[in-house]
Amino acid sequence: MTVRYALNILAIFFISCDSSKPFPELAYSEDKIQAVMVDLYIANVALYNLSESDADSLQVLYREQIETIHDVDMAIMEADIEKLQGHLAKYQELHRAVEDTIAIRLKEKDAKSGKVKN
Repeated sequence: MTVRYALNILAIFFISCDSSKPFPELAYSEDKIQAVMVDLYIANVALYNLSESDADSLQVLYREQIETIHDVDMAIMEADIEKLQGHLAKYQELHRAVEDTIAIRLKEKDAKSGKVKN
């Protein structure tokens, strides 16, 4: 389980999207899903340049921490994300919100450290 996991999720997204399906019932709120996705993306970036064995070990730890922080079951969360991926417009909306949240956090981090990005 490495960064390839995130890439596989994205691949499933592009293959399985069909907006004609009725919107599924989700176990978690979209806000909770968004918050977890933000942390999953950040964790995957943190693992990017590590060796495969280090990344695999840390990914397990990060996933456990994300479960604890957000009080979720990752298997159920991943099932919800897969359900959303089957609805292109809704998933794109959620994904944009995740990207916006990450961008805001990066700007806040840069502002605190005195870095200015144009």
